[in-house]
Amino acid sequence: ELPGVALDEVSCAGRAFCLALGPNGVAEVYDGRGWSPAPPSAPAGARPLELMAESCGEPTFCVVVEPGGRVSFFLGNGWVTSTSPGWGSGALPFDPVEVSCYGPALCAAANRDSVVSVLSMAGWLEPSVVGASRAPIFTSCPGPGACIALDGTGSTYRYMTAEGAQGASER
Repeated sequence: ELPGVALDEVSCAGRAFCLALGPNGVAEVYDGRGWSPAPPSAPAGARPLELMAESCGEPTFCVVVEPGGRVSFFLGNGWVTSTSPGWGSGALPFDPVEVSCYGPALCAAANRDSVVSVLSMAGWLEPSVVGASRAPIFTSCPGPGACIALDGTGSTYRYMTAEGAQGASER
């Protein structure tokens, strides 16, 4: 329990690590025994996190996606933020609302128009549209080399690797 702390989102990478985020850059870390404040998400005077979604692939790698494509990475003991949009960089040239990571080598981020991009060691790859409905989508990266995107109608799945979308199937 975190009395007096407002939190909006939590992601865990096992039983002994969770990162919880709230408004104005509030961040708390769970270590298997209890909660404690995470290092500040921004230096004094800088803009705090504007959370859209987060995902922790492991205790030393969490991704927070923000409006405008800004992406922040929690590396276990501090934060790195990328604000320069572009493929092969840390920021996204679209507004992500969903992110899922397996680890530092594989994440998938999506926006409300069914656009998905995959983060590999080379940076964010060119996006692809998932499904014809352009409905909101949901992502999950359950293991190495595989992310799954599901559109909001539940009809389209895409299995993805760091090389891009592969193996679409309809339901």
